[in-house]
Amino acid sequence: MTTVSIKRLVAGVFTLFFLAVRVPAGTRSSRLSPTHRETSMLGASAETRCSGLDTFWAAADGRILLCDDRAKLIRVVTVEDRLLSVWKLDFPPQAVCGTGSGGVFVSGAGILAKISADGKIQRRISLTTLGIPGKTITGLTRSGRDLFLACRVRLTYSVYRVPDDLSGAKEILQGLRGCCGQLDIAASRRRLLVGENTRHQVGVYDRDGRLQKRWGSASRSDPAGFGGCCNPMNLCVTPDGSVYTSEATLGRIKRYDLNGRLRQVIGKASIPSGCRRVTVRVGPKRRRVYVLDNQNQRVHVLEPIDD
Repeated sequence: MTTVSIKRLVAGVFTLFFLAVRVPAGTRSSRLSPTHRETSMLGASAETRCSGLDTFWAAADGRILLCDDRAKLIRVVTVEDRLLSVWKLDFPPQAVCGTGSGGVFVSGAGILAKISADGKIQRRISLTTLGIPGKTITGLTRSGRDLFLACRVRLTYSVYRVPDDLSGAKEILQGLRGCCGQLDIAASRRRLLVGENTRHQVGVYDRDGRLQKRWGSASRSDPAGFGGCCNPMNLCVTPDGSVYTSEATLGRIKRYDLNGRLRQVIGKASIPSGCRRVTVRVGPKRRRVYVLDNQNQRVHVLEPIDD
């Protein structure tokens, strides 16, 4: 082989190596660039304003349910913050999730209720009747016929599984730790995800509470990690298995797969600093992302930057 041929071969190898390392770098860069930006707020008008916005739900039909625990009612609004209806309750709505048929399960002050899509209470039962001690539900989620409740029990948290007909309860996890009065859960595909914020991790369990894996880590520099004193504070799972996490103080929203691989940095909500609930929900087709700001009684709306 001539000297010229060797030089050409070496140059070709270096070119291939350069291209090989550049492709993943570009892919990583695109993952870390925010995909959404803040565009509006819900609960901002005179007719939709809440006195105690504790949580909310983004329904599959696009409606947003603002849960006002002080007024003991749910305001149903559009994505443009227009009031559609008001559902009056006799207990404060402090945790909510969908039923799968357009309605919602709602819990607060030791009560669990199933409410239809037009606001009628179909079933109402006390937690003590179900065999669940305590009155504070910090997380409520459903997968198939299973309803899961994260409940504060003395100084720790337990998770209970309840059939969707609310006929009984089984404790599947106990002794969980949550910071600042918050432990959130989300269920999908017979998996239960727990936002173990004191660990800076997400715990993945089966429906019987058997640990399958944990993912996540504390980091101020790695975007795949979680910053602050106790994050992820809240999380949710979309029908395609995407896991969205929200971080208190930072306001950062990210999307992972069920195995904990970071897929996207969604963006940042301009929420106040502080260790508090920052419920995150995702609208139809993953277009809009909603983040709770319970200090200012608002829900921040994030939409794709390309829109």
